[in-house]
Amino acid sequence: MSAWPGEITSSLAARLATATGGIHGRILAVFDWLADWVRSPAFHGCLFIKAASEYPESGERPRQAAEAFKAGCRGSARRCLSASPTPGVAHQQACSSAFMAHLQRG
Repeated sequence: MSAWPGEITSSLAARLATATGGIHGRILAVFDWLADWVRSPAFHGCLFIKAASEYPESGERPRQAAEAFKAGCRGSARRCLSASPTPGVAHQQACSSAFMAHLQRG
C-alpha cells in the first residue's frame, strides 16, 4: 500500500507534463488519466477507499494511509489549478472539491 501513492502520483504527473491547452487542458488530462486508470485490466477498485472502509478508526494505519493519500490528491488538485485564469482560493477549492467528488464516485 505504501508504494501506490508514489506510483499514482508519478503517473499523473507524467500525464500533466504533456497536457496542452492551459488550465483547462490540465483538468481534462486529470480526468483522462483517471478514466484510463479505472478502465485498465489491473484496476480492481481504489485501494485507499477500500482501506478507509475496512479500517474506520482514525488511529488505524491503513486508515491513516488512505487519509494521507486523499489529502495528497487534494494538494495535487490545488497545485494543478494554481495557474487558473480565474485565480482565487474559492475557485481552487471548488475545482479541488469537484475533482475529489469525481474520485470518490469511482
